[in-house]
Amino acid sequence: MRVLHVAECLVGGVRTAIAGYIQATPDLEHVGLVSSRRDNNLSIGRLDGTSALFPLAPNHAQAVRQVSDVAREVKADVIHAHSSFAGAYSRAHLGRPAAPVVYTPHALAYGRPDFAPAKRAVYRVVESVLSRRTSVFAGCSVHESQLLNELNSTVPVVTIPNSLPPDHPAHTITWTPPERHVVGMVGRINDYRNPGLFIEAARLVQRQRDDVSFVWIGDGEDDQREALRRAGVEVTGWLDGADLQSRISGLSALLYTSAWDGFPMVILEAITSAVPTFVSDIAPLRECPADARFKDADEASRLVLEHLSNPAPLAPSWRPVLEAHAFERQREALRHAYDLAAGR
Repeated sequence: MRVLHVAECLVGGVRTAIAGYIQATPDLEHVGLVSSRRDNNLSIGRLDGTSALFPLAPNHAQAVRQVSDVAREVKADVIHAHSSFAGAYSRAHLGRPAAPVVYTPHALAYGRPDFAPAKRAVYRVVESVLSRRTSVFAGCSVHESQLLNELNSTVPVVTIPNSLPPDHPAHTITWTPPERHVVGMVGRINDYRNPGLFIEAARLVQRQRDDVSFVWIGDGEDDQREALRRAGVEVTGWLDGADLQSRISGLSALLYTSAWDGFPMVILEAITSAVPTFVSDIAPLRECPADARFKDADEASRLVLEHLSNPAPLAPSWRPVLEAHAFERQREALRHAYDLAAGR
């Protein structure tokens, strides 16, 4: 079976997820049609495990045509579209689809609270229309799968849990309490990831502990990057591989402030390394333990201060999350989704 992976933003968690999908199914042939259209993305020079890698056109109309052309050229059995733009490119063409489409949103855009209600409504209508040209929905979390089923209950839904492959550096670079207290967030800097909440939590912590520093591992919007720096938060820019994992595992705690999500790879990278982890209490992250979730900056700062007063590895309450996102579960779900799409 030959799978064509389409991604408009091959960076961060989406890149890590696709790399994991490829590694989980080495018996399949994987081809990439990918882009780093936004200028602060990582290079897309390679994606290990692919037999071919094509650059996705930056123009939307061209990208729609290109998905069909490349799928036919490589004789793809399945197109696996990752995130909203790639999902549109893979399903918006006219005529018969070049191959059945498996769609993983990696966080549905119409659920984002930072978008105006009218914008969310438009996204939902678009997703609803495109759902009719989808062979299989492949949510990356239980919550995402539930939303997809509500969107169009006639399309089969398979939950493909995000997971880390056995050779991921998170399995070998483990957490030990750092000499200096550093609390971090990882991801793209934009409204979606809620840097304002991170800044406010940092201020509340530093009012009581002037020995704690804060870091944002990633990059993004210029104005928000500068707001973080003005607040005294270090911004590292994009990191990858062992460099990224070393920074995550070197944190006193991960404070994940996202306002909306699928199921973030960085949470798996942190908890696999036993990094103490606290996350926003949002619907996509309800799989995470209640004692590790916070509703606002006050709760976030309280959790961080309590942890810093008595540093300890990741709480045992995270164990069910690790089990639910095991690599073997991901492998089985991927094969099921691809077989279902291809009619096997």
